[in-house]
Amino acid sequence: MQNITNSAQLKNAIALLENEQEKSKQKLIEDLNITYQKISDISTLASAAKSFFSLSGNNAANSTTGIAAGYLIKKIVVGNSENKYREIIGTVLQLATTRFFSENPKIISTAELFIMQYFPGKKQNTSSDH
Repeated sequence: MQNITNSAQLKNAIALLENEQEKSKQKLIEDLNITYQKISDISTLASAAKSFFSLSGNNAANSTTGIAAGYLIKKIVVGNSENKYREIIGTVLQLATTRFFSENPKIISTAELFIMQYFPGKKQNTSSDH
């Protein structure tokens, strides 16, 4: 940048920097909104993880469910982005999700019961006469 010698040039330089700052702010807000929309599907991931690992009492299954959910969250948030902030947010969310599901396996069962209550699937016929 060249030397500023008068107030008009200073005002112009300030306006340019404010414009750049506003563009950066809008991009950050857009990225955060995209991230928020992707995270809102956590309950779907929890029910998918529960149906995939039906052994909720097993520690290995709990750990595996936590790791899988954490990995999926990171993939949803980061995707193929090279944005360092999204990668950091994705890693933090992956670790938090992995730990949360590993330490709270009943959450998966509760989420499954909640989803099954409001979205009942096809009822199976338990009687012996077809």
